[in-house]
Amino acid sequence: MLLLAQGMPVAKAQNVAALRTQSIARNTQQCQALLKDTPRLDPYAPKDTAQRVTYCDCVARTYTAAMPDTLLIALASGKMPDKPGDAAARARAAAVHLDAARQQCVVKK
Repeated sequence: MLLLAQGMPVAKAQNVAALRTQSIARNTQQCQALLKDTPRLDPYAPKDTAQRVTYCDCVARTYTAAMPDTLLIALASGKMPDKPGDAAARARAAAVHLDAARQQCVVKK
């Protein structure tokens, strides 16, 4: 019983790490697709298509790294708290974190 209890935090950490990896891959693909279809949506994105791959990877990694484990797990499970105003607050916080990640990943000329 003690060994099982000790193994649980490791398993949880491995699951969260796997969720982060999946989130980075999804966010990178989504960024690339959005920039391909409507590049003007992101004023920070490089014009060069090859540089966009690096930019999108950076944004996805930076954005996902800033995400708390609890939010990552809730997003993956589809079980977000649903109190009045929560969705709007999450959307605002996500926008702030995404913009910060985009600014951080700008390719310096």
